[in-house]
Amino acid sequence: MLLRLNKSNDSTKIVLYCLIADSYVDDKKINLGLNYIDSAFILSRKINKPRSEAYVFNMLGNIYNYLNDFNKALDNFERASVINKKINNKTGLISNFINLGNSYFYSGNSKKAEVYYRKALFIYNTGQSDLSTLSNIY
Repeated sequence: MLLRLNKSNDSTKIVLYCLIADSYVDDKKINLGLNYIDSAFILSRKINKPRSEAYVFNMLGNIYNYLNDFNKALDNFERASVINKKINNKTGLISNFINLGNSYFYSGNSKKAEVYYRKALFIYNTGQSDLSTLSNIY
């Protein structure tokens, strides 16, 4: 995978950094995972692509969910959603709302979770996303 990483464009590198980070976190190598997320974040800022930056915030939120640090997860999902709203990325926004809902649910706030799940479903029902997003909502 690292060979492929060196030959990739910057947007692809960001995605690969995030996937490597996720893999390290799954293997309980949290610090290595966070190092790769940091690399993704730095690169996303460097290339000035808001969609990539939102993707990194969303992935970082997922890592904090995994670590049961729901406040940090919520903060990162909120940051991602602000960017996705600004650039009108409906698919990204649905993902952010689902993840916000998950964080609230995991932390015991099912009422707030439902609000975000309904927001995700509303955007999906407006026809501004693809079918693969629907499976994430349910």
